[in-house]
Amino acid sequence: MKLIFLLEPLILILAIIGVVLFIFREIRNK
Repeated sequence: MKLIFLLEPLILILAIIGVVLFIFREIRNK
């Protein structure tokens, strides 16, 4: 149970970083 509790915020942070990098790349291409 503790592993899932630690893993959930990590997935959330990775998802946010992925979205930010995707937006940054889209802005740079234009």
